[in-house]
Amino acid sequence: MSNFRRLIVRGATLALFGVLIASFALWGIGDIFRSGGGGRVVATVGDEEVTAAEFQRQLRRQINQLRQRMGGQFDMEMARQMGVIERITRQAVTRALFNAEAAELGLAVGDEDVAKRIRQQQVFQSGGNFNRERFQRVLQQGGLSEAQYVEQVRGQLKRRAISDVISAGVAVPDIMAESEYRYRNQARVARYLTLATDSFEVAEPTADELKAYYEEHGDAFTAPAYRELTYIHAAPADITERVKVSDAAIERAYAERKDRYSQPAQRRVRQIVFDDEETARRALGLLMQGRTLEAVSREIKGGAPAKLGMVTKDELPDGLAGPVFELKEGRVTEPVQTSLGWHLAQVTEVQPATTKSLAEVRDEIRADLARDKAADRLISMANDMRDALAGGAPLKEVAQQFGFELRRIPAVDQQGRNRDGEQIKGLPAPNQFLQVAFNTTQGQRSLLEETDQGGYFVLRVDSVTPSQRRPFDAVKDKVRRRVLAERRAQAAEEAAKSMVERVNGGAALAGLAADRGVRVRTSTALTRTDNENAPAVEKALTDKLFAKDQGKAFMRALDGRVAVATVSEVREADPQASPSALESLRQELGRGLRSDLFAQFADSLRQRHTVRVNQGAIDQIVSQVR
Repeated sequence: MSNFRRLIVRGATLALFGVLIASFALWGIGDIFRSGGGGRVVATVGDEEVTAAEFQRQLRRQINQLRQRMGGQFDMEMARQMGVIERITRQAVTRALFNAEAAELGLAVGDEDVAKRIRQQQVFQSGGNFNRERFQRVLQQGGLSEAQYVEQVRGQLKRRAISDVISAGVAVPDIMAESEYRYRNQARVARYLTLATDSFEVAEPTADELKAYYEEHGDAFTAPAYRELTYIHAAPADITERVKVSDAAIERAYAERKDRYSQPAQRRVRQIVFDDEETARRALGLLMQGRTLEAVSREIKGGAPAKLGMVTKDELPDGLAGPVFELKEGRVTEPVQTSLGWHLAQVTEVQPATTKSLAEVRDEIRADLARDKAADRLISMANDMRDALAGGAPLKEVAQQFGFELRRIPAVDQQGRNRDGEQIKGLPAPNQFLQVAFNTTQGQRSLLEETDQGGYFVLRVDSVTPSQRRPFDAVKDKVRRRVLAERRAQAAEEAAKSMVERVNGGAALAGLAADRGVRVRTSTALTRTDNENAPAVEKALTDKLFAKDQGKAFMRALDGRVAVATVSEVREADPQASPSALESLRQELGRGLRSDLFAQFADSLRQRHTVRVNQGAIDQIVSQVR
């Protein structure tokens, strides 16, 4: 299947590249899409930029979606482990690659096409028609302004134009779809029995056998190496109380950060959007006669006006922002044209720009400055600590001199556990700390190490307990249990193998089951791919069930059991029996082929456009998202 797909992809790619370049000539040269938003840049692709604001918006959206699915405990560390950050970065770079290609080829999308696309999206529709209020509500939930969304759609349409050409003409041959359908939907039924390993009587091991097993399997009874440590951990939070923040410093910080504490002017806006200027002016005439906005909207549009809520100037389309913010409360704009149509907007509430006073934010600024000052002071203290340590000062003296706690760990292994197997809490930068501890020899002291959190630690290895086999008498019971478990499992497998040979030789599975005092079960109809609701035993049989001929027996070792099964029935799948399922599969395979082509084309774009990723900016954004 995968080889077949690769052959199709290679052939289709060569043909489509020629079609792709030729088709771009059909697109006029007009406005070239540029990623909006200022501030830091997390990636560049040629002249295209992926802004920090755009990346942060995508990251927050993904994190919120995952929290809804996985619960509130989902955090950024889990997101890292799942590869969410890398995936968002890759997606952002891919979008920028296509934007850069669109710009190079002169692709343009007009306002009418953007507006049409927005109106067609079902998420913004009510009763089959575009609903302005729903449109605004969805954008607010997504943290987007109307202007931002319009530009996003414009970029999507340009990228779609390219991807449509890439996938044009991709078709799944009948033989491929039908073959895959038969493979996926062939069903098999097994008849099986299970033998519990603990039901087998085995000989009690002798003392010599236990001792021999202990000697042969020493790793199973070996304690890890331990380190006894003494260390100092210095973190900015440890010295925050020691730093003083002057009123003058707070006032300077307030002046520098005033934008952070300022709220721009806002307007509560309602509006009606019309398809043409003539209708908009007719509506304005009715309003001038004293009609309400609601009445005019219902008469002409058949519904209530859209409520935009409280918006800033930046959250409105460029053409609409100026007229709206010039209005007094209760007044209505003249008809204003944007990419979405002709607007009549009414301001129902005016909220002037506000700025929090210094008194309101003094404590917040003091805490921020104290943290920053503590971090700066700690850097200086760390240099002095290094000098003291280099001069031979013992850890106890350094801890006292600089006011940090001298801490001790009686025993820790390389996984951060104590002798009882419990995880030791409160280690500074655990992975880094443990690596340093186990790279430092007994009686030696490490260098002063800086952590990613801005702290420092230095440690001394007071003693080393090497990894060693636990005494036989301490683990004798564990050795006995392991020996008995292995013997029972071996006895069960030997019995199962004997049953398989006898069934394949003509014996009836039911008769063998009766001899063992167990019963034969019949499985559900199992397929290669969809056995989600099948019992665990039957799921475990699937791979061998589809590897054996009908009537043949096989065995499968399970946890605490061994299963003996036969292929009792094979049900071939007929692609013509379910045209809708076959068509669904054809579409799935088509999506796979198009995805392969898309990935290959994206790789080719990476060769043609210089891609630079600012990992530092990404890390900073990730650290700020909660």
